[in-house]
Amino acid sequence: MSAPAPAERGSAPAPAERGSDASIGQLIGDISDDLSRLFRQELELAKAELRQEAGMGWAALIVAVVWGIAGAVLYANGRRKLRAVSPVPEQTVETLKEDARWLKNPTG
Repeated sequence: MSAPAPAERGSAPAPAERGSDASIGQLIGDISDDLSRLFRQELELAKAELRQEAGMGWAALIVAVVWGIAGAVLYANGRRKLRAVSPVPEQTVETLKEDARWLKNPTG
């Protein structure tokens, strides 16, 4: 947040500018005005910081959702491919059967 414009800083002259004719009431009023302005500026700064942090939070949430969707798609695709794969090595089983037949009748 940028520094407040001179018009926002207050229109009352500083106590040193007024000289010695400033009363206690005027000084207290100036202090009250300054504190009020300070609190408003701090509140605006806090709002700006929260907006900035909230933007980062939403960005992280969006990235997490995108990664979650990508992970779910990859998981589903991999699971579908694993279901299509036969768990029985058919060529190996056939070769073992041939070997067993040969052992029973090695000359044949």
